[in-house]
Amino acid sequence: MEELGTIDTSAAEALEGITSELETLVERLRRLEGRRGKVSEEVYERVHADYQSRKDSLEAEASPLREQVLGQYAAVREALESLEEAARQLALQKEEVDLRRDLGELTDEAYAQRMQEIAGDIEENEKQLTEARRFRDLFALALREEPEAGAGSANSSTQPLLQLDGESTTGAPDIPFPEAADEAATAEDAGETPAAGTEAAEAAAEEPADEPYAGDATVFIQWPKLVGQAEDGSTVEYPVAGSRTTLGRDPENDIALSGKKVSKMHAEIVLVEDGFEIRDLESTAGTLVNGVQVTSWKLSNGDSVQLGDVVLVFMES
Repeated sequence: MEELGTIDTSAAEALEGITSELETLVERLRRLEGRRGKVSEEVYERVHADYQSRKDSLEAEASPLREQVLGQYAAVREALESLEEAARQLALQKEEVDLRRDLGELTDEAYAQRMQEIAGDIEENEKQLTEARRFRDLFALALREEPEAGAGSANSSTQPLLQLDGESTTGAPDIPFPEAADEAATAEDAGETPAAGTEAAEAAAEEPADEPYAGDATVFIQWPKLVGQAEDGSTVEYPVAGSRTTLGRDPENDIALSGKKVSKMHAEIVLVEDGFEIRDLESTAGTLVNGVQVTSWKLSNGDSVQLGDVVLVFMES
C-alpha cells in the first residue's frame, strides 16, 4: 500500500537504541541499590546521581521519538487491518469463482483467467502484508509495551515476519532440577499432591513425555515447538518438552539463542494445568508476545514470541 512507502524507520531505530541504554541504566541502578550499605554513602550518592542524571536525559530524548513511533505504529496497524480484510475478500472471491464454475456459469477459459487474476492479487497482498508486519515488529520492539489507545492493537492474529540471528536446530537436553525433587519430597511428607504443571509434579511423577499424567481427568500432553527462520532463509524448530524449558543466550539453556539482545537467562516456558505459559526471567530487553511486553503469558497456537532481537512462533503439535 502507498502508506507503507512513506514509513520512516529512523525514529524507531533511534528509540530502540535509547531504550536499550535506558534498560542498562535501570539494571545498574537496581544493582547499585543492592550495594547500598556496603560502600560509603558518599560514593553511593555520587554514582546514583550520575546514573539517574543519564537516565533522565535519555528519557527526555526518547519522549518525542516515542510519540513519533506511536503515530507510525497506528498507521501500520491501520494498513495491516486493510490488508487483512483484503486477504479475506480475495479468499471469498476465489471461493465464489469456484462455485460459479461448478454451477456451470463459467467456461474453463473464463475460470482460468479469473483465477489467474485473483492469484496475482493474492501474491501482491501477501508481499504487502509481509512488509507491514516487518514495520509492526520493528515499532513494537522499539516501544517495548502495548501502545496507548488509538495507536492500534498490538494483539494481532497475524504472524510477524520471522527473524532469527543465524540459529541452528538444537534438541532440548534433559537437565535435572534438584530443587523440584526437594519440593516434591516436601509435599509428599506433608501428605500433599504437587500441583500439576510444576517442577515438583514432574519430579514426583517422572513419567515419559507422551504418557498421561494424573489429575481430575486423563490428559495426554501434546508437546509444542517454537519455529523461526534463520538468516539463510531456512526454518529452524525448537522442541518444547518437559515441565520447564529455558531460553537464552547461555548455551546451558534448553533452547540456546544467539541474538545480540537476548539475555543469558531470558525466559522460560512452563507446563501449566491447561497448557503452556511463558515467563520472563527479568531479561534486559524483555519478552514480547504478539508485540506486547509481558512478565508471564498463557501461550496459544500461532503466538509470536519475541526475545530481544529474536522472533519465534509458538506452534502446538
